[in-house]
Amino acid sequence: MVQVVVVGIAVMRLIKSIDYDVQIVGTIRSEAKVQLLQEVGFNEVIVTSNDLPANIGKFDKIVDLIGPLTLRDSLKHLVEFGIVSSTGQLGGQWTLDRFDPITDIPNNRYLTGFYSGDVSQYKIQQMLDFIQLHPLNLSPEKIFTLSGISQAHKYLENSQNLGKIVVML
Repeated sequence: MVQVVVVGIAVMRLIKSIDYDVQIVGTIRSEAKVQLLQEVGFNEVIVTSNDLPANIGKFDKIVDLIGPLTLRDSLKHLVEFGIVSSTGQLGGQWTLDRFDPITDIPNNRYLTGFYSGDVSQYKIQQMLDFIQLHPLNLSPEKIFTLSGISQAHKYLENSQNLGKIVVML
């Protein structure tokens, strides 16, 4: 069985849409949202500010949406031959200062990433083909109109959301 740590609901749903046994552990900052995350499909939920608790153990794969702020900690929580995919920068830190891949990436562990500026029509089609083969719910939590953008900001600032929101033009 593969154990994966992720933050985002969409990422969790994409992983679970693949036909193999996977346990997904989610992280969240609010105790109030633990049950909601379990209801949408997370096997376990950890409440943490940024870094994973030291006693949490190690994982096969980690999808790190926080980015440079938590990357070193994520690498410490990998099993041998595990992979961290750094795909976001939600931690407010944009660069990883004094990062030495020889010493900061433990032996026999791997770091990969995703940059949305490197997307092509071919890659988008591959993603759409995957979603067609593996149906999943990628609906936004809430949709606002452009005239309601101030309400959308308030909604996000109050940490009410559990998933993504969309503002329609």
